[in-house]
Amino acid sequence: MKIGNIDGTPEEIHNLCINNGIRIEDFLEPSKKLALIWVIIPSSLFVAFSFTLKCANQFAQPLIWLLIIIELLFAVWLTASIHLRFKNKTVTLICGFIFIVIMGYCANILKLDEAFRLIQNKIEIKSP
Repeated sequence: MKIGNIDGTPEEIHNLCINNGIRIEDFLEPSKKLALIWVIIPSSLFVAFSFTLKCANQFAQPLIWLLIIIELLFAVWLTASIHLRFKNKTVTLICGFIFIVIMGYCANILKLDEAFRLIQNKIEIKSP
């Protein structure tokens, strides 16, 4: 019987785990995913602050910068939550890029057509 790099009879593996204080359940149980609520909370906060940032044209410049920093923190939190939930680097990078583009649009750094063109150029599949 072989578990990872450990090779031996079931009794030998059991005794090895008992003698070293290793729980065999840790190796046999799949890792738990992050609860969906930890993706919903930052996404709702990200959307709320995106809307606030888009409507904040008449506010003072320091307040707009504060909103941009808060929006960036929510984008990072949401990207980290997505990575912990789905454990896929490609999904994480695409979502993080899209969140930054949304934030740029809401902060009036990017125009809507520029944002769509930027996303389309990054996602475009190159044919061989």
